[in-house]
Amino acid sequence: NCSNGVLPMDGGGGVLVLGNNIGPIIPSFDSTCHENAIEPLYSGHYTIASNYIHDTYAITIYIGGFDKTTEYVYNNLIWNSGPPAISIDPSSSGLGTNYIWNNTIICPTSYPIRVVPKVGEVGMLEVRNNHFVTGVTAIQVQATVTTLVADHNLTNTLAQATSAGYTAANLWAPTSSSSPTVDHGVRESSLFITDILGMRRPRGFAWDIGAYEYTTGGTSMSPPPNLHVIAVGP
Repeated sequence: NCSNGVLPMDGGGGVLVLGNNIGPIIPSFDSTCHENAIEPLYSGHYTIASNYIHDTYAITIYIGGFDKTTEYVYNNLIWNSGPPAISIDPSSSGLGTNYIWNNTIICPTSYPIRVVPKVGEVGMLEVRNNHFVTGVTAIQVQATVTTLVADHNLTNTLAQATSAGYTAANLWAPTSSSSPTVDHGVRESSLFITDILGMRRPRGFAWDIGAYEYTTGGTSMSPPPNLHVIAVGP
């Protein structure tokens, strides 16, 4: 009764969810359920990278009960998803470490990232280099987070993003070297050195914020095949 895109489970070697175009996912007939594009299950090591996620609940991370779980979420483009786009779900019996880096998240009326209100604790939540397009708080924390690091993120309203050249037509990529995401990030190359399109980071003097690294001539030249953008509202 609940449609989901990818439900990975780590059997001991780690899980990589890479380069998918997920959405739309048709809503469940059960109003108590919601549809997740990606929902990692059980403890382990998960990497969710360079995915195009739209028109569904995007990513639900269950920290709950799954101690020693590590999640890396980077270079994803998420729109028309949520609320929230990324949901972190703690419980009373587990911690977990979460790194959310260099994502572009478009959700004008809802939280891009939310730690849901449950009895429990998230061990580490690091949110860096993300481009949030929203009219509300970018990170909503409603449960205990032992260590929260949030820096080098850019938050725009939809109107601000549009006026700066980030639009659905170019999949919210920067359009010039003076775009506000360009050269304003911090280096995260211990894990990855490319953007959502496989462009090497950095191209300028610093990493760019968001899923894209700007290159001369623009960065939106290679969206995945058969990708159709639905206008963001309201």
